[in-house]
Amino acid sequence: MDEFMVTFGFVANVITVVAGLVAIFGVVWAILGRAMLTVNTDVNPGPAPSLVVRVSSTGSNPVHDVELAVGALDDNTFALWGDGAGRRSALNRGETLTVTAFDDATTSFGSPPFEGEHRHPMKPGEGCYVTVQWRSPLFPWRRKSRTYAWPPALRFASRQPKLLRWQAESRFFERAHDPRNNSARLGFTRPKWAPPQATAATDPTFNALVAENKGVVLVGFGAAWQGEFWLGVQRMLHALAANYAPRIKVLIVTIEDCPIAASKYTTGTFPHFKLFRNGQVVASHDGAGSMPDIEAGLAPHLTSLR
Repeated sequence: MDEFMVTFGFVANVITVVAGLVAIFGVVWAILGRAMLTVNTDVNPGPAPSLVVRVSSTGSNPVHDVELAVGALDDNTFALWGDGAGRRSALNRGETLTVTAFDDATTSFGSPPFEGEHRHPMKPGEGCYVTVQWRSPLFPWRRKSRTYAWPPALRFASRQPKLLRWQAESRFFERAHDPRNNSARLGFTRPKWAPPQATAATDPTFNALVAENKGVVLVGFGAAWQGEFWLGVQRMLHALAANYAPRIKVLIVTIEDCPIAASKYTTGTFPHFKLFRNGQVVASHDGAGSMPDIEAGLAPHLTSLR
């Protein structure tokens, strides 16, 4: 009897071990072979940068209930509007959904959207956000979500959108949908958390803002006759102010409003940029194809301030 019990216990232990190994193998197989979603973002720099967001299925199994949404953002990160940007009940391996956000005033396409592409026109000065949601492959009763926020401060800096998940994503939408952050609202005041902006200077204020400033000041000079191009450069200067604050103060000088300072500090090529430290010019740069061009032209002085 004792020999039987020993044999029975041994067999039971073997069965338990085998069952455990099978369970572990099943979990590993499920993880390695599960549905996977990959998101890539590409920024095309320039005075009016564009953004391409590609959502691809890269796992062995399809990703189910994939839904994209896109909306416009102002410089207070208020969502001016939002809309669906594509939905698939199943996104198979190798398939892609694409959102192309572009400047409506400067971009044209020679062909209609390709299959799976949604084109989102942006007005001058706007940013955008793209939200991706899908059914969790491990917990099918849950939906996963992530948002790529590209407000004007990042767009006109030609930088990648900010990835938001979990609580950060929830806080983003609380602000984006809060009517108090709508700049078109009567009695609107810019929220304290909104990114800093560049300051417009004129001849009466230039010396106080620059020559008498003991810190670092970047001044962008441009002409009103440059029209939309100069407005685009101003948006870059606002982006510089947002990305470098509080280490640097950024000024916008329209030469028609500031002829004395323009004649003193520019050479007649516009846009023109001067970097001041303690009231003295330390670097100059001509031209502005994009904000990275400005940063490269004023390096290493700007690099040390990042």
